[in-house]
Amino acid sequence: STAYFVVVLHFVMGSGAATAREPEEESAGNASSAALLLNGAYLEGLNEDQRAALEQLKALLEEDGWKKGNRRKGANVHFKYSGEAGLNYVCSTCRVPDSAAAMFEDFNQGKAQERYNDVCREEQILQVLEHPAPLGYERMVVGIYQMPAPMKDREFLWREWAALLPTEDGGQLYVSVAMAPGPEESAAILPPNDKFVRGHLHLAATMARQEPDAYEVSACSVIMGDVKGSMPKAVQNMVAGNASSYLINFRDAHSR
Repeated sequence: STAYFVVVLHFVMGSGAATAREPEEESAGNASSAALLLNGAYLEGLNEDQRAALEQLKALLEEDGWKKGNRRKGANVHFKYSGEAGLNYVCSTCRVPDSAAAMFEDFNQGKAQERYNDVCREEQILQVLEHPAPLGYERMVVGIYQMPAPMKDREFLWREWAALLPTEDGGQLYVSVAMAPGPEESAAILPPNDKFVRGHLHLAATMARQEPDAYEVSACSVIMGDVKGSMPKAVQNMVAGNASSYLINFRDAHSR
C-alpha cells in the first residue's frame, strides 16, 4: 500500500524529516544561492570530466523550477523535479562551524555514507586512485542500504572524488561529487547480486565554502538517487527531503 511505502521510504532515506515535535517552517533562500559557492574557485588540477561535473552542478542549481520545502533540523531544503528521471533533486544548505579543509579531510578518509547516512550499513571500497593536490582520493565504492523486511536491501555503486580548491577571495572550497558509472562499466565492476536490488545514484555532491579568516563554512548537498525495485517514484518523491539528513549529520559531527 502507499502508506506502507511511505513508512519504508522514511526508514530508507534517513531521519531528517520534520516530525510533530519540529514545527513546520518554510526554508529560507533559494537553490541558486548555493551555486554562488562555486564562484571564483580555481579549477586548476581538475581534469576535463571533473570541471564539467562542477559546471553541470552550477547550471543545475541556477535553473528555474526549484521549490522551497520545509526546514529540517536547521537546514534549508529545496526540490527540483527531473522529468527525465521522474525524481526530485534535493538541495540542502546550512552553516557548519568548521573549516573547508577539515570537511575535505573527513570525506577523504572514505566511507562518509557509512558514517553519516542513517541507513547505509556498509561501504566497500573497490578501487582507489591517489591524485596530487588539490584533489583527494578517487574511489569506486559500493554501498549497502538497509530496507525493512521483506524487502531486499539496496546496493548502490558509484565513483567519488573530492577536491580542496583555493578561491579568488583567498578562501577555500571543499567539493565532492559522486555518480554511478555507466551500465557497461557497472556490470563489469560489480556483477548483479540476487541478495540486493541495484539502485542508481544520479548525483550526490557536497560543497563547503569558507571565506578568508572565517571560522565556519556555508555548506550544501545536492542529491538524487533511485532505490529501484518495487518502490514507486511518486512515493520516493514524497519523502525525498529526508536525504537532507546526510548534510545534517555531517554538520552535527563537525559541531562538537
